Amino acid sequence: MPNWQPNWQDVRWDFAAAERAASELDRAADQLDRTSAVRRQASERATAQWFGVYRAQFDVLVAGTLSTAHFLAGAFRDAALRIRRASVQAWDEQQRRIADRNRWRAEKAKEDAAAAAKAHH
Repeated sequence: MPNWQPNWQDVRWDFAAAERAASELDRAADQLDRTSAVRRQASERATAQWFGVYRAQFDVLVAGTLSTAHFLAGAFRDAALRIRRASVQAWDEQQRRIADRNRWRAEKAKEDAAAAAKAHH
C-alpha cells in the first residue's frame, strides 16, 4: 500500500448556487448603475434653473446618493468576482484530489502486481 493517502472526500461546493449568487450580484450592480444614471439626469433637469442654498444642499445629497450607489455597485461586483474565484479554486482542488486518488490507485496496483509476481516465484 502506498505510504500516503489522498483526500478521499469530494470538495463540497455548490457551483450552481455560487454562479446564481454571483449573477445576482452583477445584476444588482448593473441596476444601481442604471438608476444612478437616471437619477443624475433627472437631478440635472430639475436643477437647471434652481439657485441658492437649497440647491447646494440638494446637490450634496444627490452627490452622496450617487457616490453610495457607485460604491455599492463596485462592492457587489467585487463579491461576484470573489465567488467566481472560489468556484475556480473549488474546481481546481477537486481535480487535484481526483488526480491524487488515481495516482494512489496506480501505485497500489503496481505494488499489488509486484507482490503477486513475487509470490509466484
